[in-house]
Amino acid sequence: MPAATHLLWATGSTVGLSPALADRHASDTAAQEATFVLYAVAAAVGLVLLVLRRGRALPLSCLLYTSLSVPLLAAGVGSAALSGWGGWLLLGSLTALAGEDRAATPLIHVTYAVQVIIGLLVLAAGARFFARRAAAPDPAA
Repeated sequence: MPAATHLLWATGSTVGLSPALADRHASDTAAQEATFVLYAVAAAVGLVLLVLRRGRALPLSCLLYTSLSVPLLAAGVGSAALSGWGGWLLLGSLTALAGEDRAATPLIHVTYAVQVIIGLLVLAAGARFFARRAAAPDPAA
């Protein structure tokens, strides 16, 4: 859901934006929204690749020398950017004065809140991945 909303905003749509925010919607804002889409895609692709590799067990010492580092990096960077920026922007949108013309709309609040939740869920999935990996028997032994 956040990826779709950010994709709409990146393509120039002003759906869910207040009139003042819609007027300020410029090319630099579109570039920022496009990066949020890329972060969401990176987190999702990294998580899917990690889930698909579940049956293969490698020792943690081989982590940097395998193709496993690419999905971990994608999932880690994507989820960190989603949850970090989503939290920061949610805090900013919630503390904006309601009487101002720059006040955030409910769609903005929901988009940032779901963005934080998705980022934290991917982080939890990564932690679970490492816990299962640490508990798995070493195939080299």
